[in-house]
Amino acid sequence: MDSQITTALIGVVGVAGTVGGTVLGSWLQARGGRAQAQAARDAAETAANVVHVQAVRERVWTVMPAYLRAADEYADLMSGDYRNEDRETARNARRTFRLVAAEADLAVPEDMRPTLQVLSKKLRQLDRAAQRECRTGRAHAALEALVRAGDQNARRAAQELLQIRRVETPPSWEPLFGDPPAAYVPAIAALDAAGLQEVREVLLSDAHRRPGVQAVRHRAQNEVGNARRAVTDATRTALGTRPEAEPAG
Repeated sequence: MDSQITTALIGVVGVAGTVGGTVLGSWLQARGGRAQAQAARDAAETAANVVHVQAVRERVWTVMPAYLRAADEYADLMSGDYRNEDRETARNARRTFRLVAAEADLAVPEDMRPTLQVLSKKLRQLDRAAQRECRTGRAHAALEALVRAGDQNARRAAQELLQIRRVETPPSWEPLFGDPPAAYVPAIAALDAAGLQEVREVLLSDAHRRPGVQAVRHRAQNEVGNARRAVTDATRTALGTRPEAEPAG
């Protein structure tokens, strides 16, 4: 009897071992399959990221050179000897920059967009400063021409404007909003008598504004330069060509 029981137990153990081995083998195979599937998914995701980065770099490389050239041409025009006859050239430069800026805004990575928007804003400020300086220059040229011609009213107007300019903090005045301060009345009377009503507000504005038009444009030029450098740095970062910062020594 004992030998029969022993034989039966051995048979059971053998069957259990076979079944257990089969189950274990299937589990290991399934686990290996899942690991392979995950590895395949990871590899596909990595490849997709590489393709995406390359596509972004290609878009940046396509649009940013044209953007920077248009920005430089726009800034150079507004930083030079801008005159009234340059208005058509300025209009074309403004239009060209707006077009390439809109294209760049659609193409660049999201983290680059604020940097581009700052440069656009600074260029608009430089544009306004250049136009204001141009208007002021034309107004002064008209006044100086009359002074050279011996017009006494124009000479008196120039003296009165100089008096306003000499005041450290002259009272401000916007012609559309109320009567002028008493300090402005003699200059206004002299300008009107000289026939310079059309440029009167420009000359008075230049006399009382601090800082003056040239200083405002110079500051705008510096701000455009800083914004331009920031765009260049952001572009090089997007292209992967910006060198890493050296570790602090």
